[in-house]
Amino acid sequence: MNVAPLSYFTTHIQTIGYQASPDADGLLTYKLRGSLPEADKHSFRIGWQGSATVYTDWSILGYALLRRPLIALRTFFKI
Repeated sequence: MNVAPLSYFTTHIQTIGYQASPDADGLLTYKLRGSLPEADKHSFRIGWQGSATVYTDWSILGYALLRRPLIALRTFFKI
C-alpha cells in the first residue's frame, strides 16, 4: 500500500487476467483479484492504492523465456 510502504499483506489470488489491458493512466497492466483474511480487512480504506509482487513455487524456464515470442506468433497467426 502506498500509505504504508514498509508493511505487506498476504492474500490469496482468485482470478488473473490473461491479457494486459490499459488502465486509467494508459499503462498496460495485468488485472489480479484476491481476497484478504478477515484479520487484515479492517486496516484498509476505500481509495487506497498500491502495487503487488506475485511469488510462485516454480515455473517452466522455456515458457518464461519464450513467452513474448509465442504471444507474437499467436497474434500474427490469429490462433
